[in-house]
Amino acid sequence: MLKSYMGRTAARSRLVISAVVLVLYFSHRIPAQSTLDALLTRIESNNKTLQAERQRVDATAKSFQTGIWLYDPQVSYDFLKGFPSSAGNQNDLILTQAFDYPTVYTRRRRVADLKTRQLTFENNGLRQEILLEAKLAAIQLVFLNKRQSELNNRLSTAQQFLVDYRKKFDARDATALDLNKAQHQVINLQTELKLLEVEIGAQLVQLTGLNGGL
Repeated sequence: MLKSYMGRTAARSRLVISAVVLVLYFSHRIPAQSTLDALLTRIESNNKTLQAERQRVDATAKSFQTGIWLYDPQVSYDFLKGFPSSAGNQNDLILTQAFDYPTVYTRRRRVADLKTRQLTFENNGLRQEILLEAKLAAIQLVFLNKRQSELNNRLSTAQQFLVDYRKKFDARDATALDLNKAQHQVINLQTELKLLEVEIGAQLVQLTGLNGGL
């Protein structure tokens, strides 16, 4: 268990370091911090894992409180017919209350509080891990969108160059090698844009999954 915990801690530390590096590098590219905060708030609310974890924590915390207080009192009723009849009948209502030593209740309450704190700590760790994953995905998406915009501008310029070189080639002012270079430049940019669109789609799928499918 210790190795597993240390492994998770190390992995989380690497995530945090990666997040810090990305945030510092790309923070000037994010147009509005409030937009990112709003996204993370929605993900925290809609994420299926966090929803299930909140329910589990609530139910488990309540179970920790079971049995730390006094036992429920027991009530019983007994009817005794008098003998002889002149003695009259007897109705007995008996209330019993079992209890332990006072120190037992204090110890149980401390154990319950410790378990609840541990549960809360684990829940916070999971929450931070998921929100960090979402933040990294959002920052990466901002970067990819910016990259897509730059490539579109470059493609537009390359296409215009290709049109110009075709005119020059037709007018014998450019060689076939020049025309081929211009064509390859356009093809390379178009291929890069298609690959970039796949990456953007993957980031959107990841964020949608983190946001509970919304």
